[in-house]
Amino acid sequence: MYNPVDIESIARLKQEPIEEEWWPLSRRTVISVGRLSQVKGYTYLLEAMQIVSGVLPDTRLVVLGCGEEEERLREYSTKLGLHEAVRFAGFRDNPFKYMARSSVFVLSSIWEGFGNVIVEAMACGVPVISTDCPYGPGEIIENEVSGILVPARDSQALAAAILRVLQDPGLARRLVENGAARAREFDVRTIVGEYEALLRESAMRENH
Repeated sequence: MYNPVDIESIARLKQEPIEEEWWPLSRRTVISVGRLSQVKGYTYLLEAMQIVSGVLPDTRLVVLGCGEEEERLREYSTKLGLHEAVRFAGFRDNPFKYMARSSVFVLSSIWEGFGNVIVEAMACGVPVISTDCPYGPGEIIENEVSGILVPARDSQALAAAILRVLQDPGLARRLVENGAARAREFDVRTIVGEYEALLRESAMRENH
C-alpha cells in the first residue's frame, strides 16, 4: 500500500498566484523541492545546472526547502558560477504553485523513502526527472513514460535529461500527460479504497 496523496487539494493549491517579485526567474525554470541535506543530492543538481546553463544560458533553478546544507550549497553554487542562475527560496507552505509554473521538476536524491514529492509534481502538471535511487522513484515512475529516471550521483546524466525535456516540447507534454494519470493512482480516495478492500478480505478470512 502506497502513501495517499490529496490530488484534489493540490489541484486547488497550484492555482494560487505567486506574488514574489523575483518570480519568474526565466522562461525556463527547473525546480526542486526538499530538505537541503546531503542525502538529497543537490551537489549533483548544481553540477548538472552548470552543464545546462552552458547550453541554455537563460535556464534558472529554483530550490524550495531549507536545511543544514544550505550555506555549503550556496557557496558551491557561487563556485560553479551559478550565483545568478540559482535561487534558494527557502521553505514554502505551498510549493505546488511554483511547481505548476515550472518547466521541469527534478529530484536528485541519493536515497529516498517513497518520494511523495514526485507524485505531487506529477499532479501539478510538470515533467518529472528523478534519480533511480533506492527506494521509491522507480516504483512511481515508468522511465520515459511518466517521467525520466537517471542514475544517482551522475551530474552529466541529470543534465542530459534536463536538456532533453527543455528542448523537446513533445517529450515534455507526454511526460506531463502520463505523469498526471500516474498521480491519480495515488489519490487518497484510491488508496483508501484499497485499504477498505484489504480490510474486507481480512475480515472474510477471519470469519471462515
